[in-house]
Parts: sequence; C-alpha cells; structure tokens
Amino acid sequence: MASESRFTGAAVWLGIILLVLAIGVPAWLLTREKPKPVDTIALADLDVVCNGRVDFDGTVISLEPLQAGRLVELTAREGARVKAGDPILRIDDAPYKSLVREAAAAIKAVNAEMEVADVRAKQHPDQVALQEKKLAATKADVTALEKQLDQLRDKAKLTSNVTAADVDAFAAKVQAAKLLIEADQLQLEQLRKLDPKLELKALAAKKEAAEVALERAEKAVADCQLTAPIDGTILRINTGVGAALAPGMPLPTILFSPTSQIIVRAEVDQASMGRVREGMKATIRDDARPDSPTWTGRVRSVAGWVAQKRSILLEPGEMNDVRTTEAIIDLDPSKDLLRIGQRMIIRIEK
Repeated sequence: MASESRFTGAAVWLGIILLVLAIGVPAWLLTREKPKPVDTIALADLDVVCNGRVDFDGTVISLEPLQAGRLVELTAREGARVKAGDPILRIDDAPYKSLVREAAAAIKAVNAEMEVADVRAKQHPDQVALQEKKLAATKADVTALEKQLDQLRDKAKLTSNVTAADVDAFAAKVQAAKLLIEADQLQLEQLRKLDPKLELKALAAKKEAAEVALERAEKAVADCQLTAPIDGTILRINTGVGAALAPGMPLPTILFSPTSQIIVRAEVDQASMGRVREGMKATIRDDARPDSPTWTGRVRSVAGWVAQKRSILLEPGEMNDVRTTEAIIDLDPSKDLLRIGQRMIIRIEK
C-alpha cells in the first residue's frame, strides 16, 4: 500500500510539471522581449587611430664652426631661444689672428716697395737723360784719344823717344774707350725700353694678393665664432669646452631648429589613409603616459607618398613592411607643454 501511494504522488507531481511546461514555455516564447538587431558600422565611419611624433613645422638643421680648433667658449644652452646673430660657441682663434698680423705686415711691406718704385718711376726720365750725357761724354773722350793716338804715331816716325810699344799701349786704351761707348749705348737702350709702370703694376698685384690673404685670415677669425643663422631654438649640444672641433664631423655639433609652429606628424597606415582628409579633428595623447593630458588639432595635409613605418627597434628577424603615409596635424592652443620628438597616439575622428 505504501509503495502504491508513493507511485501515485510522483505521478501527480510529474503531471503538474508537464502541465506547467506545456503552458509556460509557449507563453514565455510569445511574451519575451525580442533581441535588438546588431548595428553594422561601416569601416569608413570608424575613427583612425595611429602613432606619431611632435616636431617643428620645418627642418631641424645642424650647425658647426667653419674652422677647426679647440672649443674655448660655449655661450648657448640646450632649449635656449636665440635671435639671428646671437653667439653660440667660439673656438680658439689665436692661430688665425697670427695669420691676420702676417698678412697685414705683408701689405705694409708692399706699400713701402710701391713708394720706392714710384720714386724710381719719377726719376726714370732723368736717368735716361743722364745716360745720354754719359754716352756723349764717352764718345767725346774716344774722339780725343783717337787724335792723341794719331799724334803719337806721327811722333814715333820722327823720334826714337816714342816706341812702337808706346803706340800699341795707347791704341789699346782707345779700344777700351770704344768698348765703354758700346756699354753705355746698351744701357741707354735698356733704360729707354724700361717701363717704370710695369714694376708698379707687379707690386699692385702683389699687394692685392696680400689683401686677399688678409681677408681670408680675418674671415677665418670670424668663422671661429658660431652664431645663430636665424631666429630659432638650440635643441641639442653635442660638445663641451675643451673639445676639438672640425667641419664635417660625424656627430653634428649643434642641432638647431628655426622658430616655427609645433606640429604632430601622424603615421597613417596605408589601409586607413583613404579615410583621412584635410580638416578632420584629431585628439592626441602621449603614448607612454597613463596620466597624459589631451591635445586637440586638425589635419592640415596628407602626404602624397607612402613609405615604410618608422621603427627604431625590431625583434630579431622581424621584417618591417608596414606602409604608412604622413599626416600633418596643426595643434590647438594649449597650456600643456609638448616636446620635440615626443611619441604620441592620435585618434583622427570621423
């Protein structure tokens, strides 16, 4: 009897459960809230997120002294804003100043030579006249000696006091006087052919060369001082007092940026570059700071080229074949400071 009672109770409960399921399930299916359809967002409607860096709106240039030497004075400091012509550094100019003194002394010496040559040029007509008179006198002497020789020969025929040896000796004297005429004649011809202005022209050329040497030496002294070419900012100084500097060193002495606007250069993946256009709004944050402030700006331009993504470190064997284009973003005014080279994460909003 007890087993029949338990079986009957279980059957009743099973019947109740089946009745509830038969009534409740259809009711739940009819009354349940239907799920909302999932929105499908087009790719063109998504924001573009990319990396970038802070930069000047211009080209960073390297500065170095134009002369080799030891650095003796460093005037500027990193981060300083300078005006065009402001001194930045100076190398030892003592060797070049000695060249200036040497060139100046050479000019003084040439000036003295030119004064002497000018005097000789003024005296040249007098020297020609004097040589002409000297030649005339020599000719007169020879004429007189020839007459004396004739008289001596006549005496040698009449008396034994004058020997043939005496005649020959006097004839040799006459011949020597004739040779003097030839010498004076040649000297006179040389004086007539000589242009005293040629010496002055040669000295003028010598002076010009000395003046060029002076200008070169003075420029070398001036080039020992490195000054700012235009208004700008000293970004980095890669030297110190006492260092030896020379033009063309592998490491730039000074990294300098002309005064210009700060911008952000965004690296837009090739797959997204068709979705970035001029005028789009950009939100920028430091990619390494969880507490980074937020900067805003707008896309000024999108580059017309595609290149490999900038990458500093790669995993061993990793190939960097991500292609990007550059978008220039003009920043809105902000009180938060941005630093050149700072890596940023950029969201370009649709």
